[in-house]
Amino acid sequence: MSIKLVNLIRNAARALTIIWAGFWGFFALAHLFEPGPIRLDGLLIIIGFVIFFSVSALIPWKWEFIGGILLVMEGIAEAITYPFLKSEMSFTVIMQMFFMMGLPPLVAGILFLVHNKLVRITKKVE
Repeated sequence: MSIKLVNLIRNAARALTIIWAGFWGFFALAHLFEPGPIRLDGLLIIIGFVIFFSVSALIPWKWEFIGGILLVMEGIAEAITYPFLKSEMSFTVIMQMFFMMGLPPLVAGILFLVHNKLVRITKKVE
């Protein structure tokens, strides 16, 4: 397997993770600018979301295997829990949320795991 392809897989996974985490982190922070007073419990939830998405994006940069598993689990958890939490929404809305929230970490996690496996195979061959 070509080194360029292996690096492309890693870089695609990293880019997808950063875009996903950055979008949802920004989305959470944007709630601070809603009109009206900021409640402490709302602020803590926003901070929790920002920390969660930041950690989810940074772990795979250091530990690809662990981060890949974490991202796959997040994607699967979102795919399973969101329809139950938002059962009053239409199927279309639930699928849109899956494509925006669940699919990116799922795909990025699989790419991280594939990259990790290819690096291991390449090292064994050498």
